[in-house]
Amino acid sequence: NLHKPEVAVTSGVISVAFGENHSLMLKGTGGVNAVGSGIYGQLFRYGDSAVPRPEKVLDEIVQYSAGKDHSAAIDADGVLYTWGNNDCGQLGTGDYSVKNVPTKVALRSAAKMVWCGDKCTFVQTVDNRMYVFGDNGSHLLAMDTESTTICKPTENYYFSDVVDADIHFGNGFCAAILDGVVYGWGTNV
Repeated sequence: NLHKPEVAVTSGVISVAFGENHSLMLKGTGGVNAVGSGIYGQLFRYGDSAVPRPEKVLDEIVQYSAGKDHSAAIDADGVLYTWGNNDCGQLGTGDYSVKNVPTKVALRSAAKMVWCGDKCTFVQTVDNRMYVFGDNGSHLLAMDTESTTICKPTENYYFSDVVDADIHFGNGFCAAILDGVVYGWGTNV
């Protein structure tokens, strides 16, 4: 049996993205609101703080994603912002420091799509290059490198020149539809 929700959380929302303990909501006006736990700074607070009602985070956003404990958004100019936990470099800022404010990520060209998973981020730019950063354990970033983490945007040549991409994350693995072909990588238990 379906039950009608008793309390409306907010209105004007056109899509929602879920992290482990936080949610992002894109409004029709281009604003992004956040709600949930801010333990890693993903809601602009540190500690055990929580945001029980949606609070505005950014304006003029065209695409966004929520990872396990971090988030990312692209504005109308193609600027990529990330925030939250960064213990594996999943924010792409070149360090491993938690960010509790949206922080610009340096890319060679404007961003058009972003996908966040469990401590990893994939970004597609307008020139159809794919950049990755974060946890590369079990080759989660599909990169052949000896490092288990990548803390700044690094081009993934396997996925560059893909025009139509849609990436989804599971527990230690990824699956994607890239130009109509399904690919999988990561843990294969």
